[in-house]
Amino acid sequence: GEGAFVGMVGFVMSTPTMFLLGALCMFGIAAAGPEHCYHRGHVEIKHEAHSMKAGETCNRTLEIEPGSNCLQCTRAKIQAPYVVIPFFERDLCKLIYTLNSIAKFDRHHNFGNLILMWVSHHHMSDYAGRIAHAIHKVARTRHVTVEDYSQRLNSEQLSGWKAQEAMKLKIAKLIPTEFYIVLDTKNTFGRLITKKMFFTECNQ
Repeated sequence: GEGAFVGMVGFVMSTPTMFLLGALCMFGIAAAGPEHCYHRGHVEIKHEAHSMKAGETCNRTLEIEPGSNCLQCTRAKIQAPYVVIPFFERDLCKLIYTLNSIAKFDRHHNFGNLILMWVSHHHMSDYAGRIAHAIHKVARTRHVTVEDYSQRLNSEQLSGWKAQEAMKLKIAKLIPTEFYIVLDTKNTFGRLITKKMFFTECNQ
């Protein structure tokens, strides 16, 4: 599928249907919005062959605002877009800040699930503990998947930067929503995440 990047934040259409410095580690989760999406207890992190998974899916749709002057063909609802973040070992500290900012400021779940891409020549298992620490808070608010691309990086002899750029587009085949948003680890949110940051009142 085709994709486009806007500034520091990539906004991409996914293949199936074609579509962060203010929050610190000490910040807690403000449980506003859909309460059933928040899990207060321990979140189990499942380790698989080339991935880690935690949290539960929170299905949320973004609807056209009442009174909006939209065309009749405008879709009334769209699924909240997935968020994709590529990272490697030197990004782990920044990743914590960014994930915690999503947990804190996406109170109304304008974002869907998270897919993190481990794009490094080192195997992800070498950093499993630090990755688990990074995702444990945000996994209380949505499903998080960490995909390990180290084997592909080493077999194809790709540089880390080129691999990240390619993976930002290739990840589309794993995205079930019409749109997904690509962030770098330094794109940390410092204020409330609203639908209007990424969509018009007519879901465009």
